Amino acid sequence: MSTNETNSASTNYSSQSNSFIQIRGSKPAKSITISDSQSQHKQCRIRWQWPLEHEQDSTPTILRHFEKPPAAWLAGHRGIDIKSQEQESVIAPARGVIRYAGIIAGVPTVSLQHQEGVVSSYQPARLLPTLHIGSTVTQGEPFGVITYAQSSAMHCTQCLHWGVFMPEHPPQYRNPMQYIEPQTIVLKPYEPRS
Repeated sequence: MSTNETNSASTNYSSQSNSFIQIRGSKPAKSITISDSQSQHKQCRIRWQWPLEHEQDSTPTILRHFEKPPAAWLAGHRGIDIKSQEQESVIAPARGVIRYAGIIAGVPTVSLQHQEGVVSSYQPARLLPTLHIGSTVTQGEPFGVITYAQSSAMHCTQCLHWGVFMPEHPPQYRNPMQYIEPQTIVLKPYEPRS
């Protein structure tokens, strides 16, 4: 992307998206033009990857979907269950830092801290011995392995439970699928104020 700046205006042009955006001062954009003979929409790239290495080229088998509880203290399913195998590698869906590695309610658990404070958690998973709390992992990098043998209280025996939440009080759980599925951005026509 090339950028030309002047005192009165800034212009950004991306040859990859064939888009032109011009902004003058602090007022709303005067002109936005996106050329696309195939569609009027532009889809964002997938932000996160699947956390299982063998699922990168296909859609995994979801054994149970996210079920947001009506209140933080009520029953629900705070994540998704992905079919997996013993000793299968767990990979970072996005760049992050190892936040926790240990046992929670009898289940080996690893969690990663991502941008904007988002935390992802993985059960039953054991951290690789080459990593420790505070280690940085890049997107697609293995950081753990599935371990059913040490999971005395896991709610399923052939799945990876993947949760995503904001570490608030109480935690605000999110559907991991919203970080996997591509999103569509639609630009509305500019309507000057009268």
